[in-house]
Amino acid sequence: MMVDNQKNLLQISPGETATIAAFTNDEIGCKLISMGVRPASTICMIRKSARGNTLYIKCDRCQFAIRKTEAACIL
Repeated sequence: MMVDNQKNLLQISPGETATIAAFTNDEIGCKLISMGVRPASTICMIRKSARGNTLYIKCDRCQFAIRKTEAACIL
């Protein structure tokens, strides 16, 4: 359940930094955790692809490219 002040990663602007609160999808959450994207980690939106289907993020000291559907699950 989304709290009023929480945004998902799609609502973050490039260059903006946030702290991961939770994942809305357990399956995608497990995949992200195995990649090192964990709740309470600092995440930064680097940029979005030209079509907007891929997001480039930095989580702690690692950079990732994730799909729009995965990004929507990160609160």
